[in-house]
Amino acid sequence: MAQTFNFDRLYSQQDTGDVLGPIQFLRRWLVLRILRSYLPGANARVNARDNARGHASNGRYSVLEAGCGLGNLSLALAKQGYRVDACDLSAAAIRKARSRVTRGPRPNFFVADAARLCPPATQVTGTCEAGPESDSLREHVLPWCQNQRRSAGHLNDCPGSAARCSVRCRYDAVLCLEVLEHVSDDAGMVRNLAKCLRPGGILVCSVPHSMELWSVSDDVMGHLRRYTRQEVRGVLEGAGLSVKRLFTWGYPLVKTYADWRRTTARPVRGYSESGQGVEMYTPRGVLMTLYQHLAFVLNRVFLLDVLFLNRGEGIGIIGVACK
Repeated sequence: MAQTFNFDRLYSQQDTGDVLGPIQFLRRWLVLRILRSYLPGANARVNARDNARGHASNGRYSVLEAGCGLGNLSLALAKQGYRVDACDLSAAAIRKARSRVTRGPRPNFFVADAARLCPPATQVTGTCEAGPESDSLREHVLPWCQNQRRSAGHLNDCPGSAARCSVRCRYDAVLCLEVLEHVSDDAGMVRNLAKCLRPGGILVCSVPHSMELWSVSDDVMGHLRRYTRQEVRGVLEGAGLSVKRLFTWGYPLVKTYADWRRTTARPVRGYSESGQGVEMYTPRGVLMTLYQHLAFVLNRVFLLDVLFLNRGEGIGIIGVACK
């Protein structure tokens, strides 16, 4: 049985910064390519001058990342001109994500349960030009357009006791990456996120593939399931979305790497409520510097897996659906 995972403890101990492992690097590369395909024109080259001044000027594209972790993808999206809201249930993750915003366009990072997000009371377009709000609603509204003028405090965080958490706008794209496998009502969460999309907007989800690949790391990481393509399609279509793309990814190089990681992991105490966790090798000091240089080179080697998308042996599934 899967255990409840302590994300605050995990993120408070992570210190790899901007360095991505091969799995995260390839997933981010695929998602960015999908967004460029479905939301053309929002990239750093188009708005290089404005981005250098710290403005995300390509405001016609708004993106919500539900379950952003340390914010690597959200930061990359903001630099490419997207206007980004990014939430995570872990306050430790959001603190670290906010601390990494030093200059340039800033995502609006906030603490909230992605399963409780809901669309604004006043329907608006993806440009986030919101209508009047009551004072009670304002406490639960999380606008990046206001956050641009605020410090990186917790003013926009959703109260932990809130049953629902309203976002300011309906988005051009909602991203839900490696989140659904942690949620008991995954179909309900996708229905809520679909309501946060504008008509014609896209939802991009990423989940682990196949129960045949289940391992001890799934148990201690709090996973409730791994998915087949048919199951992902059912969840997306059950939310009233039209599936545009559905493919497996991460074969053969990433799968080989993931298998190696699983065999070298050792249990430690303190991550999950049961006191278990999985410790992966995390370099520090001089080794961290070496790791950073190796990751830059090796991650690009793993892009060869793009030639083998939609092979049944992949470690993950990515789905793209339109409202």
